[in-house]
Amino acid sequence: MIQAQNLTLTYPDGTVSINDITFSLEEGEDTALIGANGAGKSTLLLGLAGVLTAPEGALFIRGISCVKKNLSLIRRELGLVFQNPDDQLFMATIREDLEFGPANYGIQKEETQKRIEEVLSRLGMEGLQEKTAQKLSGGEKRLAAIATVLVMEPSIMLLDEPSSFLDPANRRNLIRLLSGLPQTKLIATHDLDLALELCPRVILLKAGRILADGKGEELLRDENLLQSCGLELPLSLAGTKGKCIKK
Repeated sequence: MIQAQNLTLTYPDGTVSINDITFSLEEGEDTALIGANGAGKSTLLLGLAGVLTAPEGALFIRGISCVKKNLSLIRRELGLVFQNPDDQLFMATIREDLEFGPANYGIQKEETQKRIEEVLSRLGMEGLQEKTAQKLSGGEKRLAAIATVLVMEPSIMLLDEPSSFLDPANRRNLIRLLSGLPQTKLIATHDLDLALELCPRVILLKAGRILADGKGEELLRDENLLQSCGLELPLSLAGTKGKCIKK
């Protein structure tokens, strides 16, 4: 589904954020991307979505090379949910936000409305489509942002800190929702309990490089490894220790 080979990503000013990393994601995998602030998590998601281009290395999404001429094809396969829902919801109503993506890809109105109805029903948001984002709660905004991606029916979802801004009840609802989605998912998060519950695999970034890549149950129990990256054990594992083989 995703293949990154010696991938390097830089900001327009030349600052290197992701430095020579190689990894792949298989179809149906749910993988957590963890690391301290500045480790490169958000940058990697932007690179995978084609928002940032790679000066070095290669990136393939479902076998399609991630270069400028292929971005339209890639964005049919891959959807990015931003950390801040306000960056994703910019139209006058949620319904218009949901219509925006399909309209830009030439999807017929009848098909678009069918998708919107199905997504809103799945998320329990049927009564919110005529509201503005400013009138929604943090949890509702988060669901609306996810809905704008789901309506495009991507095979891959990239989610940047999906549990931020959420109270405990909405966080639990989010975990339940994500666990039921069939898409391949890469979830950048500081919420290590969410990572433990949702993601069999965890990739740990430090200073733009992959420090560890392994089973979540093992890696998230390795207190020394996590602390070396400025992280702490998941709350549900506090007081336990484990081992993970470093790369």
